[in-house]
Amino acid sequence: MKKSILAALLCLAAVGVKAQGIRGVSAAFQTESIAIPFSRVAPIHPGAELGLALAQKSKPQSLRRWSVYAGWFYHKDLDHGLYVRGEYAFVYRLKNTFELQVPVGLGYMHSFHPKPMYTQNADGSFSQKQQGGRPHALLTVGLGLSYLKLGRVQPFVKYEVFAQSPFVTTVPVVVRNFLKIGTTFQLQS
Repeated sequence: MKKSILAALLCLAAVGVKAQGIRGVSAAFQTESIAIPFSRVAPIHPGAELGLALAQKSKPQSLRRWSVYAGWFYHKDLDHGLYVRGEYAFVYRLKNTFELQVPVGLGYMHSFHPKPMYTQNADGSFSQKQQGGRPHALLTVGLGLSYLKLGRVQPFVKYEVFAQSPFVTTVPVVVRNFLKIGTTFQLQS
């Protein structure tokens, strides 16, 4: 059932991408941490994210942009996760040199424990448990800054907070922080 729902969502996303047209492609390296937002980014828990900028509505000094992303991170000894998410960003241009972005979004994450898991059998022995991972809902908000003076190549730095639910059965929500450094390649102006 979960695979059918995921396949249907991916098909809808593909239809939406084709209908909207891709305005830009982004790639970023990221580090993830579980902490109070804006309190720390160390130690490094590596990850990567790819994105597609879709529809946008422009005004002289601002625009609104829809984007979709797929990403991965590895948090040693805790979990690693794959996610897909959509984002609506409020973007303000500062003298046509910088863009200040304030994105909000929703997404889905599937996390996996990085080490083998075991279950106790009726006779007291242990056997390795097959791990299918855990599904999570995501609510995201962030703050980003892009440099615009390199033409279609726009380097950026972005700090995002993901509220993930559920984390474990006894903790309903956890906050993950992501510091991202990457580049957007504009395909359309």
